[in-house]
Amino acid sequence: MGYRVPPCLLFADCATHLAELGALRQEHNMSPDNVIEAAARALRCVVPVRHWDRFMGQCPKV
Repeated sequence: MGYRVPPCLLFADCATHLAELGALRQEHNMSPDNVIEAAARALRCVVPVRHWDRFMGQCPKV
C-alpha cells in the first residue's frame, strides 16, 4: 500500500487546480485558498529574473 499520485492536470483552469490541491492529502492539507498565487510569488522572490523569464519562455502558450 502507498500513496498514489494522481495524473497532473497541466492546462486546467485555476478552479480545477485548486480542487486538485484540496483533494491532495485531505487530512493534513493546510494550503491557503490562494496557494497557486502564493507559490508563484514565493518563486518569483527567490528565482533570479533572467532565469524565471527564460523558464517561462519555454512554457507552452495557453
